[in-house]
Amino acid sequence: MLELLCLHLAFLLFPSNLARTLLLLLVGLSAIALIVEGFLLYSYRSLITPYVLDAILQTNFKEAREFFIAFLNLKIFLIALGFLLAGYGYFKFFPTPQTTLSPRLIGIFFALYVLLSVIFIADVANRYFKHKPEPFAKLNENSLTRLFYSIRQYYGSTSFYTSYKQLVSNYQALRESYQGKISKSSDSPQHIVLVIGESTQRNFLEVYGYERPNTPFLRSFANNEGGGN
Repeated sequence: MLELLCLHLAFLLFPSNLARTLLLLLVGLSAIALIVEGFLLYSYRSLITPYVLDAILQTNFKEAREFFIAFLNLKIFLIALGFLLAGYGYFKFFPTPQTTLSPRLIGIFFALYVLLSVIFIADVANRYFKHKPEPFAKLNENSLTRLFYSIRQYYGSTSFYTSYKQLVSNYQALRESYQGKISKSSDSPQHIVLVIGESTQRNFLEVYGYERPNTPFLRSFANNEGGGN
């Protein structure tokens, strides 16, 4: 519905050449949204969200390269290429028919769009002044505005990104308060190993058959319970 509204407004308010340029821009953005969110739905059963933005913004080139190698296989590439070729072929071989709208019909469309805009603005204002959660939540229902809505959620005053910045700031203040007050013991360990389990999988755990003995407690528990593998 939003795409149709933008398309009609472009041809109603602007010269035909500019309207066609806006149409191509709209089609390009829609194609990108289709590919990105199609991949997210296929791989993660998710659309664009603040969490997806956080994962993108917190990564680096090496991690991004490894991600593309691991997840963007030939099947996904061929599906995306097929959609792009189908869209190109449609606009290439089935051009939009040239039609002329009467001034009366143009006025009806324009009045309808003004009415819809007033209803949308009134709904947002009502939610905002009554302090209802997410007054702009309707923007999340469309692929073209979902990105902007997610960015707003990500950088909002109550977002988890803002909370993260506050935690970092508090950590720095705590660190500075202990600076120079903690003495190092002569028998302190020279090497510390930090194990992060967020990427753990059973294929690399000894209790599930991996060759290295890296889960002695789980192995002992499994043997005592008679569970084996």
